[in-house]
Amino acid sequence: MRTRYEKQLEQMNNAMIHMGCLIEKAIETALQALVKQDVELAKKVMAGEEEINEQENHIESLCMKLLLCQQPVATDLRNISAALKMVTDMERIGYQAADIAELSILLHEQTYIKKLEHIQEMAAETIQMVIKSMEAYVERDLAKAQAVIDKDDRVDELFNAVKHELIEMIAKDPSCGEQAADLLMVAKYFERIGDHAVNIAGYTLMLKEKNIQLSEHSLQEVDEMEAICDEIFEHLDTKGAGTIDEHGKVAALEQKIDDMTDTFRNEMMKRIQQGICSDEGSILFSEMLTDFERIGDHALNISKELTHLHMLGE
Repeated sequence: MRTRYEKQLEQMNNAMIHMGCLIEKAIETALQALVKQDVELAKKVMAGEEEINEQENHIESLCMKLLLCQQPVATDLRNISAALKMVTDMERIGYQAADIAELSILLHEQTYIKKLEHIQEMAAETIQMVIKSMEAYVERDLAKAQAVIDKDDRVDELFNAVKHELIEMIAKDPSCGEQAADLLMVAKYFERIGDHAVNIAGYTLMLKEKNIQLSEHSLQEVDEMEAICDEIFEHLDTKGAGTIDEHGKVAALEQKIDDMTDTFRNEMMKRIQQGICSDEGSILFSEMLTDFERIGDHALNISKELTHLHMLGE
């Protein structure tokens, strides 16, 4: 059982690495499309966004299976929780690369009003930040994670340089305002990519530096949540899935998850006041409750779709 569990953890980490490669390629290709004013390259980036989204869904599914079907120890629990947060930042990076590609299509027939050296430098810095943030996660390297965070200051400086230069150009020649706004958006997207890389690096620091422990009360409540989630998925996997009766049972369990989330959060606040659990443990526990709540929401949506398909088949 443990060997299978370890393989699932390895599968999750490999999926994270693959998604990291996808977003790195998306940023690089989006920059090339912008600089070369290459529409076909831009279209590749926009088409590749779907694969990034699919990879995000795949990783989220792996994480949920690990949480529900296994009993991760504290360290693994932090890894899974960090992965769930990181994929959101990684998906946003892919989305912003696609936005840059879309803007490059709008600009491909125009002569640029300024050289793109600051934007290219921003892109180079953010690409390295993304690469190093993923390396830091895989290697649990605090130095690399901190280097990513430190590099964000340089990206912010470059963004401000681009912004001030474009403002001055608009003041001198208002006719260049539309392209200036587009270039400013490109710079802003690269700046946001840097912010997401910082978030990813921050999760690595959290994993390595903080020995977070959950209280016995919290662990018991997690077990209760897991039991309800197991039950809700049993109803989705039964032969009667899709019937009105089964959908009603799923809906009732989803409501129970919502009620338990509220109750457990209130109990957590009491434990904080009593000094029973740490602030870090409370944050992690709260995030886990949110994840369980989302599982219930997704399960209810699946049940709705199954019910709709069942009705169409009658």
